[in-house]
Amino acid sequence: MKSINLVFGIHNHKPLGCADSELEEAYQKSYKSYLSILHEFEDIPVTLHFSGILLEWLENKHPEYFVLLREMLKNKQVELIGGGYFDPILTMIPLSDKLGQIELLTTYIRANFGNRPRGIWLTEQEWEQGLAQVLTNCGMEYLFLEDTIFKLAGLDSEDLYYSCLTEDQGKIINAIPICKELNTMAFHKKPREVIRYIKDRGDKHGNRVICFFEDGENWIKGDAEVNSRHKQEWLRKFLMLLRANRHCITPIHAKAYIGNLGRRKKIYLPDYSSSLVQKWIMNRGNTTGMFKSSYYQVRGFKNFFSRYPESNLMYSKMLYTHILVNQVRGDKYRKKASREELWKAQCNFAYWPGKFLGIYSNPLRKEVYRNMIASEKGTRTAGIFLTSIIATDFDMDGENEYLYQGSVMNVYLHNRGGAVFELDYIPAYWNYLDTVARTRELYHIPQDWRYCMDWYTRNAFLDHFIDTKTTIDDFDGMLYNELGSFINYKYDLEELDREKNIVVFKRQGSVKTKRKQQAVLLRKKYCIKKNSIQVSYTITNMSEEALYTRFAVECNLSLVSHERKDVHFCVPRGKGLKRLDNTKSETLDIDKIAIQDRANGVSLSLHADKKFTLWCLPVETVYREKKAITKLYQFSCFLPAWDLSLDPGEEWSSDLVLSISKLKMTQS
Repeated sequence: MKSINLVFGIHNHKPLGCADSELEEAYQKSYKSYLSILHEFEDIPVTLHFSGILLEWLENKHPEYFVLLREMLKNKQVELIGGGYFDPILTMIPLSDKLGQIELLTTYIRANFGNRPRGIWLTEQEWEQGLAQVLTNCGMEYLFLEDTIFKLAGLDSEDLYYSCLTEDQGKIINAIPICKELNTMAFHKKPREVIRYIKDRGDKHGNRVICFFEDGENWIKGDAEVNSRHKQEWLRKFLMLLRANRHCITPIHAKAYIGNLGRRKKIYLPDYSSSLVQKWIMNRGNTTGMFKSSYYQVRGFKNFFSRYPESNLMYSKMLYTHILVNQVRGDKYRKKASREELWKAQCNFAYWPGKFLGIYSNPLRKEVYRNMIASEKGTRTAGIFLTSIIATDFDMDGENEYLYQGSVMNVYLHNRGGAVFELDYIPAYWNYLDTVARTRELYHIPQDWRYCMDWYTRNAFLDHFIDTKTTIDDFDGMLYNELGSFINYKYDLEELDREKNIVVFKRQGSVKTKRKQQAVLLRKKYCIKKNSIQVSYTITNMSEEALYTRFAVECNLSLVSHERKDVHFCVPRGKGLKRLDNTKSETLDIDKIAIQDRANGVSLSLHADKKFTLWCLPVETVYREKKAITKLYQFSCFLPAWDLSLDPGEEWSSDLVLSISKLKMTQS
């Protein structure tokens, strides 16, 4: 008689920054439901993975869940496997953080459940061969990977029902194939069809293993109530059929399979990412159908960093913070606290768009930056830390960026556009330049493209030259003509004065007019103080004809939302202030806008020495699920503009100051 071993598992994850109500829904309709059903079938072993984030929440909010889990572990029904505590992509983070995150979850499981995990779940199936050594050094004996990677390594279909050995630097680990086809069938095909599929893969020796892992998040997709009921009914019927077919299907823990039956070939596996990661990497902004052939498949989570500038900046900040943490000496408690904040910031969801809205989720990105800023602050020794500007290749583009690090603010400057690309207000642990550009995504259809797409990264102090007939709607819709060659162009560093915290950029570009391209020299001097950034602009008409144009400086600020309960926008009117509508507005002849970030208790203002016309508008990305469209607030754009009339050789100059401080909450 043919027979086969079955490893059945469920993996569960939630990101940091996820609302408590969302976690509670997932608990009631997913985690609680399937564990209760599994408990009814005590003779059927199951493999479970939880991230440390989720285990902490369950321990604090639902200790009864831990009671049931401990009982099932004691009865040897459940096998818990490890991973990175804060759900990192292991290939993305430095070696010491890989080891630390895995050991942190291992220690948590051992302390709470009395056993040390020997298997590991890789977030998004992200694999590089060097992980074999890392995982083995962490005490791991086996891992699970989609069978596609085994096919790419050259195994034939018969080999996909056995574990394999793989190694790096002499460190050996078992790799167990997850049957991708079975994963697709489970919870979608009828239980008896799934049982038949498993039985058909058996052989007369009974040494084969077939493995599938369900994502616990799938239980609450779509109509959560209906989906959860369906999954519960399906799982109960499947387990009943599994029990009835024990003569030919043997449910088994991976640990037991490896120990008794599981060693076979030694292979070397190529770099790999989950199908979902590959799909998003391949299609970011792609509307032409390019790269659909498997020949062009791109694998590796780090490819997101070349496709999403905002993701690259988070990644760069994470690596930079890692360096700061590892420079802490003599205070192991401070170092440990800073390191844990850094590890929280390595939670993968905000670095890509594939799950929980990902990079387009303002709360998830803010949680990453909040933890990185807290980690950085923890590395600073009171009485020793000094304000400074350093020149370093922060974003790994081959050129230096200029990082001001102060006690109140961090201000990061880039020569591309001569712009500010990070503005941290440290008391609030908030990056006001945590913006994300609007771009075409997989879930968009052609009708969605009317919602506007950006062609540049939305930073601060971006220099526009636009036609005087351009309207705020034209600008919002990216339907205007950019007349200058300054946005996204490289500026030259003219001066760096570290003592006075001054950085001066200049660029000789051009501005298109009706007649021709006219040469323009733009010089911008940053003078950074404790609570403010002063930018002194000088624009010189270098052409032989008069220049008539509109110059505008784009300053974007990422707030909690643009709702009136969270933020107030005010401009001077007479002897008082006038509240602006938090939606799109145009205000003439002012020299200042005050922004009250009431959610964070922070006051910001943008002030100029010459009066300007101000455009103020929220910037939202569009998310589509089936027929439903959701607009997601990302940041608010403030655009002061001046009409220029310059004779040949004539200069125009103005000072623009962005100030930031604690908000006096008595302000209305």
